[in-house]
This record gives sequence, structure tokens and C-alpha cells, in this order.
Amino acid sequence: MSDIVEPDFIENDHSQSPAWGGSNATPDLGDYNIDFTARAGESTRGTLDEPVSQTLKRDVLRINTRLKQVVYPHFPLQARNAEALDSPDNGCTDLWAPLVFTILYAVALSRTSDRFSGSFVLSWTAIIAMALHLTVTRSESVSNGPVLTYVSSAGYCLFPQVLNAVLSAVLFPLATAAIPSQAWKVRVLVLLRLFSFATCSFWACRSSFKATAASGRTERFPLLLLQLTLGWACMVT
Repeated sequence: MSDIVEPDFIENDHSQSPAWGGSNATPDLGDYNIDFTARAGESTRGTLDEPVSQTLKRDVLRINTRLKQVVYPHFPLQARNAEALDSPDNGCTDLWAPLVFTILYAVALSRTSDRFSGSFVLSWTAIIAMALHLTVTRSESVSNGPVLTYVSSAGYCLFPQVLNAVLSAVLFPLATAAIPSQAWKVRVLVLLRLFSFATCSFWACRSSFKATAASGRTERFPLLLLQLTLGWACMVT
């Protein structure tokens, strides 16, 4: 018996590989999708390693772009904008902006009282109710989108009510604090809140009608009722 142990594997012969021109040649990697231009230390993990400020900036710009399509063009006394969106069929299901708007709405209304949870639940209930209403009542002749699309659109249309809440609960009381007469202070505050309620509610209703493509009394009346409820909550805060 021989004392020589035969290897149980066969070493790769690079000379037989199509990527090698010869035994001492440099491999030909032209057919392989390998990026040799990446610099040392450069991250290839997408947005995982980007600064938080850059992430927040990108999200804010994205929300602002969506507001330009859904809300801004429908401000009272403003002409129709070419970017206005009259249908939810774009498939946007972003819920970050609705979440931020509902939190701001609840924080503003709970400034002088412990009403955060109630206001937060009220705003989300209104958004979900509008979305479910449109999903159920939308006629077969109209293209119907998923529920989350209507939730996103209704949430973006909450933006005017957020402004209404901030004005009514924060800015107007600060502006009228310098009035010496308590009676006149209350009168001016009520008038300012009425103006904000009328303007922002009209803006929110108009945006809701256009963004969700609601037509007819059956589809529009519940949206009107829910938006007026959210606006009136700012009025009586």
C-alpha cells in the first residue's frame, strides 16, 4: 500500500475558466455587474446611514409637495392650480402627514385643558369615517381606490383644521391678551375664531371634495358634517 494520500478534491484550473485568459492573466470581469467606482468608506446602504436632519427634510418636502396637490390650490379666493388633484387614483397611501396633523391638532386643542386624547381620537375618527364613507358610497361608474388612499387624502385635508386649531387655541389668545377690557377681549377673540372657523372649514371642505372626487349630496354631506365638527371643536376650545 502506498504511503501517499491522494487529495479528495480537485483544485480549480483557472486556465480553463472563461474569465481567465491564461494561468497568469488578469481575470476578465467585463460580464459581471461589479461596481469598482465606489470610494472607500462610502455607504451603500441607501438611507440607513444618512443624517436624521436629511431624512426629516426629505419627508417635510414630500409632505409639502402633496399639500400643493391636495390642499393649497383650494384655498378660498384662490384660482385653481394646475397641480390640483381631483382624484385619489394616484395611489398615495402616505400616513405620516395625517399622523403629524392629528398630533398637532390635538396638542393645540389641549393647550388649556387635558383634552389631548379626546381630540386625537376625534380627528382620527373623522378621517377614518370619511374614508369608509367614500369607500362604501362610491358608485360603480367611478374608479374606487383602496381605503388607505382615502385615509391619506382625508388626513391631508385636515391641514386647514390644524391651522384653525393653532390660531384659535394659541395665537388668537396671545394676540388679544394685551386688550385691557375683558369684555372687549372676549368679543374680539370670538370674532377672530368665527372668521378662522368659517375660512378654514370652507377650505377643508373644498379640499376634501376635490381630493376625494366626491360628487353629489350623498358623498359630500358627511364630509361637510365631519369637517364642520372638527372646526367647531376649535371654536369652543
